[in-house]
Amino acid sequence: MSRIRFTKITQPSTPAANLSEVYVDTADRRLKQIDDLGVVSQLAAGFEKNLLINGGFDFVQRAAVALTNITSPSATNRIYSADRWGFTVGNVTTPQFEQVDTIAAFETGLNARYYGRYKQLTNAAKVALTQVVLGRDTATLRGRVVRFQVLMRWNVGSNRDMRLGLTTNTGTVDAPTAAWVTAFNANGTDPTFGASLALVTPLLVEGTGATLVGSAATCPITNAWQRFSATFLIPTTCKNIMPVIFSNNTFAANDDLCISQCGLYDGMEIQDWITLPTSTELIRCQHFYAKTFALGTVPAASVLAGAVKWGTGVAGAVSGAWGQWRYPTRMNKTPTITLFNPGAAGAQVRQLSATAGDCTASSATNITDTCCDFTTTPGATAVIGSILGVNATAEAEL
Repeated sequence: MSRIRFTKITQPSTPAANLSEVYVDTADRRLKQIDDLGVVSQLAAGFEKNLLINGGFDFVQRAAVALTNITSPSATNRIYSADRWGFTVGNVTTPQFEQVDTIAAFETGLNARYYGRYKQLTNAAKVALTQVVLGRDTATLRGRVVRFQVLMRWNVGSNRDMRLGLTTNTGTVDAPTAAWVTAFNANGTDPTFGASLALVTPLLVEGTGATLVGSAATCPITNAWQRFSATFLIPTTCKNIMPVIFSNNTFAANDDLCISQCGLYDGMEIQDWITLPTSTELIRCQHFYAKTFALGTVPAASVLAGAVKWGTGVAGAVSGAWGQWRYPTRMNKTPTITLFNPGAAGAQVRQLSATAGDCTASSATNITDTCCDFTTTPGATAVIGSILGVNATAEAEL
């Protein structure tokens, strides 16, 4: 049996005419070829579907893109700012999130347009970011090796270690326990995850200074973008896999984590970042969360733009369900609907014509994974055809 053994080297100079060279690049450990024109081609690399959604932090439907406090974080739940990324914190604290757009200010080492920045504003705390992969996608990976890779750096603070891991849910499919973390534990000790959740020990780790310690990869981040990754053999018993990034030690006040280009891929191959078309990635996000508001508008009362509008079917203060909202795409499951009054504070449907004012007894009814109806009682001044309106969100996260 024969083999070819390569010693990693930096990119060689352009070879002479009619020659080419094959080498393994020290910079990224990839097998490459350079020809006599100086063109470098990567060898043995195929594009794999990224099973993570919003890995480039393109969409932030629930929150402002500017640096904003994360509402009601805790150790037992996952709070969403960027779509699909659940944030968990291990102390009473005020963390913040922002989506950073680099289109006008290129950042070396980053290919995605956006990145997410998570910042501790008060009190020291350990933090974690998680995305739950659907059972239908997890099923195809059981018994196979996957690679989880991310780009990370810090902007405020100092060099620190993050941990890269993969948890599995062996309980109810698509319903991981609500007590996500039962204890964040001391510095240098991994969190204790909830019932039916456990870390899978990586097979291999990659990244400058990255080491395999216990059941996750330790990733020493600096103020420069670096790719870190690990490979995992997916147990055949799991119902969902959940890539997780968590701090090895507490973040001090004002410490932050910048993160982008997150991917989960079938196979051991390191993958180059590829941004999906905007429409495709948005639909993937809306499978779990949708809203009537404009994409860049944070859901709130007293916002008229985007409201679903319909005409009353009868005159006067008579209850009726004449309005319907069809979501942008079929959702992951029957969602939880939240109403927002488009003309005043609160969650009542608004009567927009024939003497504007709030309706009463407003609610979402006949809720399915494709649409919902709105039931309300207009004011006494309503006539047939009086315009009613409401904004809404639909939540179908795991």
